[in-house]
Amino acid sequence: MQVTSRTVWGYGSTAARDWYAELPEAVRDLVDLAGFGPFCTGLSRCPAKRTLMAALVERWWDTTNSFHFSATGDLTMTSVDFAVLTGLDVGGRPIPYDEDMGQWEAAWIYLLGVRPPVDRPSGRVRYTWFSSHFRRVEMEPETPDEAAQYARGFLMFLFGTTLFADRGNTVGLYLLSALVDLSQVRRYDLCGVGLATLYCYMSATSRGRRDLLGGYLRAWVALSALLVYNSTPHYLLIAHTLYFILC
Repeated sequence: MQVTSRTVWGYGSTAARDWYAELPEAVRDLVDLAGFGPFCTGLSRCPAKRTLMAALVERWWDTTNSFHFSATGDLTMTSVDFAVLTGLDVGGRPIPYDEDMGQWEAAWIYLLGVRPPVDRPSGRVRYTWFSSHFRRVEMEPETPDEAAQYARGFLMFLFGTTLFADRGNTVGLYLLSALVDLSQVRRYDLCGVGLATLYCYMSATSRGRRDLLGGYLRAWVALSALLVYNSTPHYLLIAHTLYFILC
């Protein structure tokens, strides 16, 4: 379904890239163990052009989760494409969501070492709280448990600013369920969930339900750049289509 040309905004931040570089060694090792090292170092600082996002939205078909270009037909971002762009593994186990996590204070304190300022009805926390709390000199971990709590706080910030970015700048505590055992995190299908989040927001925006895109928005920018710079005839046709849409 197509919509008329309009301004499209995006959520998210790449601040996790700089924070990752500052992480204490013990914490960074745990983040790498969870499989997010390449993702953090590869976070793009390239701003998402609103005109580009609006053009892509206009070409999105929510019935097939793909872009439709008159010159080439359908094109979409596959799970393999998303894995290449993010460095996350393709496939894996379903992510264990616990929707009641927003009510379990004992679990918060065990997993994070502190009670976050959660919004009880939604079970969500503003992602900026994680950086303001953990990104301090006095939070340098002294024990393995403290390092794991710090790593979970960083990963929640990472989720809230990239894969699960939303209009409220918040992140759901239900995601803590996937971070109980950090050695198992890379076994979950975070690549598939991240891609599904992009599909969901793109489809809702194409239907005119919102003017804001969420998830790891810069993956769409990176995909567009590949279309422009790839020299094969097939991709050049798509690049030409994008050019005429934007100009």
